Amino acid sequence: MPENGVVNKLHQEILKKSGEDGESSKKSADDESEYGTFVVHQPCVALTTGKRQTVVFHQAPDDDRHFLPLPFPKSKQTDKCSTCQAPESTTNLLEVACSRDIRSHYATHKLSRKTTAEIVNLLQPRGRLFSAVRGKEIAIGIGEYAFRICFGTEGHCLWILTAHYNSIVGGQLSNRGEKGKAFQVPPNLIFGPPRNTPLQITIQAAFIRPDWTLIFVDHQVFITFHVMRLRQPCSANDFAQCSPLWHRLWSAQHGPVYSSEPEKTLAVLDAFRNEVQESSLDYTPVWKVMKERQDVFNGFGAQESCDTLFEALIHPKMPVSYVCKHDEVWRRFHKAVIQDHLQRIASLKTAKLPCVSGRRKFPFSMNVDGHNRYLHTITCYRRNPVSFSVEKLTQAHALGLFNPDAVLGEDGVALTSTVGTV
Repeated sequence: MPENGVVNKLHQEILKKSGEDGESSKKSADDESEYGTFVVHQPCVALTTGKRQTVVFHQAPDDDRHFLPLPFPKSKQTDKCSTCQAPESTTNLLEVACSRDIRSHYATHKLSRKTTAEIVNLLQPRGRLFSAVRGKEIAIGIGEYAFRICFGTEGHCLWILTAHYNSIVGGQLSNRGEKGKAFQVPPNLIFGPPRNTPLQITIQAAFIRPDWTLIFVDHQVFITFHVMRLRQPCSANDFAQCSPLWHRLWSAQHGPVYSSEPEKTLAVLDAFRNEVQESSLDYTPVWKVMKERQDVFNGFGAQESCDTLFEALIHPKMPVSYVCKHDEVWRRFHKAVIQDHLQRIASLKTAKLPCVSGRRKFPFSMNVDGHNRYLHTITCYRRNPVSFSVEKLTQAHALGLFNPDAVLGEDGVALTSTVGTV
């Protein structure tokens, strides 16, 4: 299913109950009694010695204007703190002193040299939850902490009743070998035919409110949380687009998206074209470049890249240098990339997230039509047959793309072979 579209849907999912008044207490979400607490389930996280650690810390310098340092964990972190850098400013001695005080606090309470999951649970992030999304990344803020979340290939999140959550995490754990452990879902929470084996769920983390709990789940254990400590408790304004903090929530490896930062996105695309044109000839397939260069094509995975190139009538394996070299090919490519960004936002208003979040009686049931809700947005990736509009068909014919004996030229136009002709 469309990767970036799903990430935007997950962001909507997070907002669904994060700001709702308490169902039992009827109190506002801003009331301290309705705050939630963020916890990490240590048995379900990836190995701390692996290349993709589930929880990593942002180690800010003492004079960072937005972030405080965090304790140094037991294992060496593989994440290199790629959070976007703050603009240059003069050193604030009060901020430096505050950072040093917090380090002393960590030492006094012996918070260092533990696993990152242990440290997060000892720090007990608590507050109202705020959230923002940018391409493939989602950021959440809870009290004095911010978390940048990358869902990997199959990670997701959903709200379940806190009573159901307590029932799950209070039950048995199953061993999954290298992928850690998983909780067994009680049969009374499952809707469907009897099962021969227990239903398992791998909950890496949770945000627990009195009535509802937001769980972060990934049976592949690819989901990651980049933890940042803020100098002051966050607010909704901090997670508003283009606030001073908003700019720093995202990783430096992920660039802007057109729906939220159109001018920056256009500038990044132009800079990318210039970079490729000024370099030696690069035969890397353009679809692969789009998938890997998230600093330019934030949110494009294999499916998005191939479908976008289909809309531009560009072969996915065309060398990236050829795409950037020829004005007409670049024009089609540029237009298709922007249209893809806009289509994702448009789909948010129509497509429903195919999950079971919010079910009271049976939070776990098979959603048999989930794939159909997104199938219409996939134009060609692994589809057979593929549909063409009359306009697209006419354009493809004009480029000679339906001639099986032709060879594609550098400009994407089919060159008819003359071999064997008289």
